[in-house]
Amino acid sequence: MVTLEKGLLSLFSMVSVAAATAGGGPPAGAAVAAFLTTPAGQLFLQETVRVAIGPNAQPMALGGLVNEATFALIGEAGPEMVIPIAPKKKRKVSQYQKEFGRQMKRLKKQHTLKNGSLRSGWTPKRLMNAAHKAAKRARR
Repeated sequence: MVTLEKGLLSLFSMVSVAAATAGGGPPAGAAVAAFLTTPAGQLFLQETVRVAIGPNAQPMALGGLVNEATFALIGEAGPEMVIPIAPKKKRKVSQYQKEFGRQMKRLKKQHTLKNGSLRSGWTPKRLMNAAHKAAKRARR
């Protein structure tokens, strides 16, 4: 499996050699390729990848608990799963939204045939507009 880190290492190696070759010819490309095989070159590539991924990215291959917004590196060592622990907080529904829902339900029931299609001349857009007008009138 090719991980993000391995893919970026390969990409940066190729780009470094190509840039050196384009700027200084084949001898420069060969020199950069030789440098990248040394421990210093490998460290350079790893640091470049770390910066590209993000200085604050938290690798999660060994697991972890996140309790606030976090920039994380997911799947870097194979498949991973991210599952919310707490249920999402529900937002409050406004009085208008409640009334709109009631009017939409009423109009849909009123203008839907037994086979489930809308009466002639009624479209979903027309239903929505009618429900909107009815909800505004009901809230006055």
